[in-house]
Amino acid sequence: MSAALELMLPAFHNVYLNKNALETYEAIAKHADEINKGQKGFYFALAQRFALDFAVIGICKLYDKDERTHSVYALFKFFADNFSVNHISKIRGDELCGFGLSNEEVAEYAPFLADAYSSLSFDKSKFAQVKERLIAKLYEQIPSKENNAALKTLFGYRDKFVAHQERVKPEVEQQYKNVPSLDELEKLNAFAHNMCRLIGIVFDCGFVVDSVQSGFVATCNVIAKVLDVDFEDSSKALAENYKARELFYEHLH
Repeated sequence: MSAALELMLPAFHNVYLNKNALETYEAIAKHADEINKGQKGFYFALAQRFALDFAVIGICKLYDKDERTHSVYALFKFFADNFSVNHISKIRGDELCGFGLSNEEVAEYAPFLADAYSSLSFDKSKFAQVKERLIAKLYEQIPSKENNAALKTLFGYRDKFVAHQERVKPEVEQQYKNVPSLDELEKLNAFAHNMCRLIGIVFDCGFVVDSVQSGFVATCNVIAKVLDVDFEDSSKALAENYKARELFYEHLH
């Protein structure tokens, strides 16, 4: 196993589990009203809380700056230390945009990227400057407690209520009563996913493909069974049943 793959796999596994935990949370939130009408709400409330706390711990792991961890920072350091002139032409412009770079910023690197790469036009003498600017720009995009309010809140929530159980004042407890939105959590996890993907592409370590299994769909399947939802109701038209299924499995955002 290559050094890149050995470093990337644990982080990718964490990203995948976080994704499914967040999808489980979302599926329960989507059908909360129907669930709470019966006597099943307590179980799903527990499952939702467990999913949220798991995702909080997992995302915080990804942004831990401890050098011993399989974090975004460890992945980035490997990228920065090993990135060479032989690697840049493997990157596409849209992959850099996925890290938050604007089209204008990506345009600076366009001649060197996979989208337009040509061995005839590649001026290797300019690579050192291009690498320095690209590494600096990517580092600026990494979410941290200093530049990302959602991540700062997550670390506080993890430290005070999930990993530990601190005795805090009521005003502090109120401050952390609501964790960041699902959308913000997904964005943090997606950034780590993009970093794993970048390592896989650049260092030819065969990026691990996401499983076709979905935590959202799996949870909705269970909810449909528990609520005895029938998507093949003979009293309804085929199109009506199809539409009901579509709406039931539709993501919140």
